Amino acid sequence: MDLISNQLIEENVRQQREIEKLKELITELIIRVEKVEEKGKSSKSFIEKKLEIVFERYKNSLLLKVTGETREYKELLKEHGYRWGIINGEKSWIKVGVLKEKEIEEESKSIEEILEREGYEVNSKIKR
Repeated sequence: MDLISNQLIEENVRQQREIEKLKELITELIIRVEKVEEKGKSSKSFIEKKLEIVFERYKNSLLLKVTGETREYKELLKEHGYRWGIINGEKSWIKVGVLKEKEIEEESKSIEEILEREGYEVNSKIKR
């Protein structure tokens, strides 16, 4: 009886060691997965944060034409006085009347700096 009891105890100890090893492996795998997911998120957000913008004068207003979706930063543009609209058949963001006091270069640089502070990589040009 003692022999069987000792064998059961030894088997139990061996299984406990195996369980501990498996727990360590699982923890290590979880950490690796989190790192991979974080790396994937950062590269995805980097890609999404590249903006192609064309600035254009429209009467005394500034048009901001962006390639692609603007949903991610539309609130930011609204906060700085831009409105969404269709001007001359093209979808654009417009800041009405801003070019009465400022030059197009000054105002376009201003919104570029705001977007860059928010983590966007801005590639822009001014259409004359």
